[in-house]
Amino acid sequence: VLIPLDAPEDLTETQNFNKNVSREFIAVFFQNIRDITDNMRLTLGARYDRYSDFEESLNPRLGLTWEFVKGYNLKFLYGRAFRAPTFQELYNQNNPAVMGNSDLEPETVDTYEVSLGADVKGFSGRLTFFHNTIKNSIGSVKDFESSAVFFQNSDEIRSQGYEVELKYKFGKGTYI
Repeated sequence: VLIPLDAPEDLTETQNFNKNVSREFIAVFFQNIRDITDNMRLTLGARYDRYSDFEESLNPRLGLTWEFVKGYNLKFLYGRAFRAPTFQELYNQNNPAVMGNSDLEPETVDTYEVSLGADVKGFSGRLTFFHNTIKNSIGSVKDFESSAVFFQNSDEIRSQGYEVELKYKFGKGTYI
C-alpha cells in the first residue's frame, strides 16, 4: 500500500544544530636556529594565524640552550599558542543540550620553561619546571533554568609544575 506524502520540507533554519557558516584561515610558521657559540644555541620562531571570523594572531617562541659541560645542558624556553573556538563552541543552535556563543574570544597560552638535562653513557634525564598562563580559556557552563550547556571565556588560569624524564638506552633501538 502506498501512502502519498507531502513534499520534503526544508528545516535547516529550525532543526539544524549548527549555523551554516564557513571559515577560512591562513597560517604561516617561521623558525631560525642559530649557534651563538660552540655550546650555546638560540631558537627563534613565530606563527601567524589569520581567521576569517577572528582577528589575526602572531605567536612567538624563543629558546636558548646552553651545554655548560659536555653532555649536560640548560634550556630556557618561551612560547605563545592560540586556539580559535570550534564551530560547536561558536555556532551551535536549536540544540536543547548544548548552545554556542558567537561572542567567544580565542584562547591564548604563554608557556615558560627552564630545563636541566643530561645525556651520559646511554642514560639521559631531564628535569623541567614549567609555568603556563592561559587567557580567555573556553569552557562550558550549565544554565540551570534551561538545563542547557553553553560556552564562555573564563578568567585567567595559571598552572605550574615539574616534569621528570629518565631514559636508559640498551642499544639497537631498545630503551626503558
